[in-house]
Amino acid sequence: MRKSFFTIITIILFTVVILIYIKASPISIIKNYQFDSTSKLIGCGISIFYFQKISKNSQHELIIKINKIDSLPIKKEFVLNQYSKFINVYYNEYPEENRYINEICNDMRDLNKKPLPPNKYYLKTGKILIEWDKSKMTISIQIKNILFEDHSKNQVHLGLENFKNINVGWSAG
Repeated sequence: MRKSFFTIITIILFTVVILIYIKASPISIIKNYQFDSTSKLIGCGISIFYFQKISKNSQHELIIKINKIDSLPIKKEFVLNQYSKFINVYYNEYPEENRYINEICNDMRDLNKKPLPPNKYYLKTGKILIEWDKSKMTISIQIKNILFEDHSKNQVHLGLENFKNINVGWSAG
């Protein structure tokens, strides 16, 4: 009788310890996402440039903000987490019910439409290639192997995204 009592107590304690460990250690979920050709590409800016990619179903959004572009070379690849003072990249994932995302460079927003609050992901790692044609006031951007993480340690990976010849030199007013 004594052996079985101690065996049961040992099993219960072992189970409790394992459950506490599982609850305490975050289990990260990694998702891959790729914007397709139906995504909306937006860009604008004068001294600070904004670029936005919105999925057709309004559930995924990529935002790139570049400060002090005048000090950047015409074409250069950057490791993003080393240049966070000048280049910021964000990813937002909206609920399935969402049907609208505010466009960054739009004077004519529909004030009756409001997006649902997104799950915000913040940059962990990745690279960005920026090519600036000052004479045409266009910028092309390519981001590679971007890894984002939310506050719950869930991760989203974007393999390759392009913004080609986006007009800049203007701002929504």
